Amino acid sequence: MLQAAERGFGGEECDYGLGIMKKSICGLTFYGHGGAYDCDVFYGPDEQITVRMSLNQMNTHGKRDEFVRRAVEIVREKR
Repeated sequence: MLQAAERGFGGEECDYGLGIMKKSICGLTFYGHGGAYDCDVFYGPDEQITVRMSLNQMNTHGKRDEFVRRAVEIVREKR
């Protein structure tokens, strides 16, 4: 499931394979999936960080990546 099948799925810079996206967030590798209504779940195995979020909107104009990035930063700061 983690082997990449496409590059740049959905206009994002991520690898995509069988439903699992691989993307870099704050320099860490995360695996997960983002849905059409901006419901995302990503897991970073290196630092064991899980990020879940829902903006409940179809068009967020790039807000979803900022929310996920900031959540990862907050978790890393608190450790």
